[in-house]
Amino acid sequence: MILTHFEIPLLDSKYQELLLQTIPQFKRGIEKESLRINQSGALSQTPHPHMLGSKLTHPYITTDYAEALIELVTPTSHCLPSLLNYLTALQTFVLMNLSDEYLWPNSMPCALPDQKKIAIANYGTSHRGRMKSIYRNGLMHRYGSSMQMIAGIHYNLSFPKPLLDALNESDPYFRLIRNFKRYAWLISYLFGASPAIDHTYADSLSFPNPLLKLNDNTLYLPSSTSLRLSDIGYTSPIQKKLHINYNGLDSYIQSLNKALNTVHPQYNHIHYKTEPYEQLNNHILQISNEYYSNIRPKCVAPEHTPFLQALSQQGTEYVEIRSIDLNPFEPIGINLDTFYFLDILLTFCLLSKSPLLTSDIIYQIERNHATVIYSGRNKNVQLIHLDSNKTISLASYGELLLAQMQPIADLFDQAHQTTQYGNTINTQYNKIKNTELTPASQVLQLLTQHDNSWLNAMTHLAKTHKEALLLKKLNKHQQIEFEKMAHQSRLKQIEIEENQTGTFKDYRHQLLKPL
Repeated sequence: MILTHFEIPLLDSKYQELLLQTIPQFKRGIEKESLRINQSGALSQTPHPHMLGSKLTHPYITTDYAEALIELVTPTSHCLPSLLNYLTALQTFVLMNLSDEYLWPNSMPCALPDQKKIAIANYGTSHRGRMKSIYRNGLMHRYGSSMQMIAGIHYNLSFPKPLLDALNESDPYFRLIRNFKRYAWLISYLFGASPAIDHTYADSLSFPNPLLKLNDNTLYLPSSTSLRLSDIGYTSPIQKKLHINYNGLDSYIQSLNKALNTVHPQYNHIHYKTEPYEQLNNHILQISNEYYSNIRPKCVAPEHTPFLQALSQQGTEYVEIRSIDLNPFEPIGINLDTFYFLDILLTFCLLSKSPLLTSDIIYQIERNHATVIYSGRNKNVQLIHLDSNKTISLASYGELLLAQMQPIADLFDQAHQTTQYGNTINTQYNKIKNTELTPASQVLQLLTQHDNSWLNAMTHLAKTHKEALLLKKLNKHQQIEFEKMAHQSRLKQIEIEENQTGTFKDYRHQLLKPL
């Protein structure tokens, strides 16, 4: 039997009671991205709909990279069902205002036009709006627009102070982050839902890839789980060399700050010194958000304050999980079962022993993750057990981790007087035992019903989901509330632009200045 470092000292009788008391105080938030598409499943070429409000100032409905990339952001809540209901209402309101358009249900993109025809989001003429638009223009020049059209779900979670204090560490969230890094492959296996892509995305790649043809317009890998998380998806060879340090808050800030203030020669040709700006600067990272990671330590930074400065002063206030594919079978891209499991996993990562990440361990982590991404549904796949440095089957490793999580699931059920957390452990266990139950396998099964066409299958789901959500409708109070927020957001953008003071040059300097 392989020994594991996972001992959970906080689960003795004293700390069981602490966990039971604090579980109802866990605070969560959801961010969900989706591409707008037309009737044929191609990327929408229309601007962000006016009736949805200002994408600069609306608190819950905005865009990410492109005009067609809708981002929905929920308020924070202690109640997961309430969060999911709010996300459902937001998406329903969006669909009500899309006329003959739909929301693409998968993380990997729909049919894309030439990259030059993908409209970058325009946030207006204010300093804040220009900063956002120029940053995205820099992303286009650095990585291409097609990669920026990849979507996902972000899950934000903060723990109550008494639980964090019991760990007696300067920033216990980094304890969680290191363990999450070790076991993020489990998320990719259990919830990865992007084993195929449309040929228009593949055509945009500037390097060879291992993809196979499923039909003339669809490429895939037979045993993959999440191409979104692979080198084919949302990734950067330059960033892979950064070696951001997750062994503590200070080392994290120091290593990320170095990337923010180091010039990269490859970006020198992209204009940044005078108007019109094509990027914010010629550094490895323009801003901290440019760094791609499956998990981030986060805080709420005051306006006009650089993020790393705020993080240094305030410490980590919550973690953002970024490795969750959209579930194309769910109208809003995710379900409660997934969130219940994430609660268990993140609590497990917080409470378990968390060895520092050495270069050797990081190599093994990356190797495990790549193995699962590209061939995780191969029944013979082997991973590296990170404590013994020996190989272990994915199924055995997964079962071991789920068994370790079971006591935490039981405490969640006890705290919420439910059986849902225990049920989700059983659901994930069944996926470990049977790869056909994973979302990636189910996506490929669906494709066989649509001539093996990624475009046809996902467009069908997009239309089905819109029909289902519009049938439910919004109640009158919700509709009035969302219409009012949209109107107020438009007025707020006008107010910001009309009362703009100072120069953009000074504004940019303030937000980009080094620590």
